Amino acid sequence: FFSSRRRHTRQRSVSWARRCVQETASEQVQKTLRESLDPQGKQLGPPGNKQMIAFIDDLNMPKVDPFGTQQPIAFLKFLIELNAWYERTGELELRKIKITYYAGSMTPPGGGNNSVDPRFISLFNSF
Repeated sequence: FFSSRRRHTRQRSVSWARRCVQETASEQVQKTLRESLDPQGKQLGPPGNKQMIAFIDDLNMPKVDPFGTQQPIAFLKFLIELNAWYERTGELELRKIKITYYAGSMTPPGGGNNSVDPRFISLFNSF
């Protein structure tokens, strides 16, 4: 009885949270997320074959660059669509990300908040 109960109470997920501010850069998002992932061959994944839930707060806070994009949002769009990213060091190797789910929050545009690319928002279920 106790051994089966203990099995169900083990933690099966790891969480990662990041709050975006106006100065948030895509390199910072990738670096902090990379620190939470372990290399597993040519892939990256949460430690111990757990699942990771990555939460990004204030998605609409990063400033818009002269080309009209928000670099952290462009990086996250690429990451969520392909479940992979290119390593920024070395030979720009494509690394697949395993067992990771994404959630985010933001307020309506206005004030210090920017509007976000609707193609990025379409990757989420919106409430």
